[in-house]
Amino acid sequence: TMHDAVEACAKAGMKRVGFIGGKGRLTNFYEVDEEGRATYFRREMGRYGLDLRGLVYSDGLFTVENGRKLGEQFIRDHNGALPDAVIVSADIIAVGVLQAFNAVGVIVPRDISVISINNQTIAQLTSPPLSTFAIDQNELARVAILTLADAIASKRTVRQHAYLSTTLEVRDSFVPAQPKRESRPKLQTRAESDLEKLHEVMPYGVFIDVNPAPNLFDSVQPDLQQTMHDAVEACAKAGMKRV
Repeated sequence: TMHDAVEACAKAGMKRVGFIGGKGRLTNFYEVDEEGRATYFRREMGRYGLDLRGLVYSDGLFTVENGRKLGEQFIRDHNGALPDAVIVSADIIAVGVLQAFNAVGVIVPRDISVISINNQTIAQLTSPPLSTFAIDQNELARVAILTLADAIASKRTVRQHAYLSTTLEVRDSFVPAQPKRESRPKLQTRAESDLEKLHEVMPYGVFIDVNPAPNLFDSVQPDLQQTMHDAVEACAKAGMKRV
């Protein structure tokens, strides 16, 4: 999702993109200094070479009130030099961000574009309506039930974590660049071309360990984020101070 959001900004010719989000917890309930979406945002911005200096605001609860507070701070810090866009980690925070922008006359998307995540009903009712990445709740529930049923039936001890793709619901707060009509085929690497040909003859497939084409195939990969947590935790429990 964050890759697609940053890519959409890059394709629209944007150079400076900010991030507003809350302070998160991981699935095993320990608190982190920065939510995962902010971490992924930093990584993708670096990959596309876009400017994020001083533009990441990730703190507080996932509420409208906190969104407005962060939006007000964002404007104070960048008054007169707003970035091209801001990616907000959740619709409920984005509502507060839009309130802060509207209160001081910042017009979206004329002055700054806003992209959000979740596609909740409220996203259709804001002014302007939010362009936001939709998370398929029915698919989330289906995968959760299948995962639980498999765990019970197989009595497996290996934990599984599924990641689902999302799609951008385009409304008024951000309009992506329209693809140009090309007179000649887009140049591809040989690997990209081979993967697309593979997808044509085998539309359903699962990569193991890595996934070079997440837009085409599913994958099963080890949860290295959890692995690193366990490794560092083991060192801490052993009384180690420098690792």
